Amino acid sequence: MGRDERLTVLRLLLNREVMAVQAYRRQIWRFRRRKEISERLQRAAENEREHVVYLRERLAALSGAPSWLRFPFYIFGALVLGFGLALLGKRFTMKSDVWIERMAVKHYTQFLNEVAFDDESKALIEKIVRDEERHIETWQDCLSMLRSTTAATGGGVK
Repeated sequence: MGRDERLTVLRLLLNREVMAVQAYRRQIWRFRRRKEISERLQRAAENEREHVVYLRERLAALSGAPSWLRFPFYIFGALVLGFGLALLGKRFTMKSDVWIERMAVKHYTQFLNEVAFDDESKALIEKIVRDEERHIETWQDCLSMLRSTTAATGGGVK
């Protein structure tokens, strides 16, 4: 795979991370009364924001630039994955976040296996995969908290 194709994949990863930042930032309001979950969403948004910064820096180091497509990813992340999922309920939001992060890990790992990245880009993507795996664990923990609340309140968590 050539340099241009590697840059294309890095741009795609950047766009996905932009989407994740917006999704988590917009979901926080749904958990405003569940501080332990809203704080985790805030930390995840900050972590995804770090990914955005690192991917932009990596693109710049390779004489690449972000894609204009980051703007539609921004809107999709904010409206659909952020507000939209949050409107469907807390557990649905967390289940969706687990699924989305699993897909990210799957696709990022696939890119690592199929694209001949330079060592620095490969190390960055491997770090991002580890972070996304931690997000999966975090959202699964949040789901457990929500289930415990549901059991304790007789089904009162939406």
